[in-house]
Amino acid sequence: MMRATKLHRPLVAAVLLAMSAPAGATTLQQFNLKDLVTRADKVFRGRVVAIDSRTVSAGGGELRAVVYTLQVEEGFKGAFREEKGEGGAFVELRMFGGVKSATRTGALRRFSALPDVPQLTMGREYLLFTTRESQVGLSTTLGLGQGAFIIDDAGKEELTTNAFGNLGLARSTPQVDLPARGPVPYARLAEAIRALLVTEVLP
Repeated sequence: MMRATKLHRPLVAAVLLAMSAPAGATTLQQFNLKDLVTRADKVFRGRVVAIDSRTVSAGGGELRAVVYTLQVEEGFKGAFREEKGEGGAFVELRMFGGVKSATRTGALRRFSALPDVPQLTMGREYLLFTTRESQVGLSTTLGLGQGAFIIDDAGKEELTTNAFGNLGLARSTPQVDLPARGPVPYARLAEAIRALLVTEVLP
């Protein structure tokens, strides 16, 4: 069998861009917080409790996927799977890539096949804005690294930062009080998300 990562790289790029950018876009768009909130299928804070790998069939071949299971600690938007006796709600997130295919660049781990695809770490907490699942069951974080925020739960403020240092997060969103860039306390970011959900998403 031919290696899927080599044979289907254009397909993978198209799938990821389709999931992370609006219809008709040809390049990755910069999203502000309002974009992330309104375009995401799910918005939640969760802790990674399991990581697995599998393959999915697409375009006549197979693609590697990483399956993350996250325990939802705070859900803002979307439906979550409730597990009786397991202590709350969970999300299974199937993303393109392989557990061993990532390389480390600074604090961000990237997949070799395509840049800016975040890889989550076992036991860490994240604030995630995820896309709706594709026909083959894959999804990703909206805007790739833009929709994946690491929560530093070691500090009292729980500083929260995405792969781009929160650059552009407050752009054109005067209704929320956020800095132009840099880490934001989780409580402050959560408050801004709730405000946007009320004013921009809910009828």
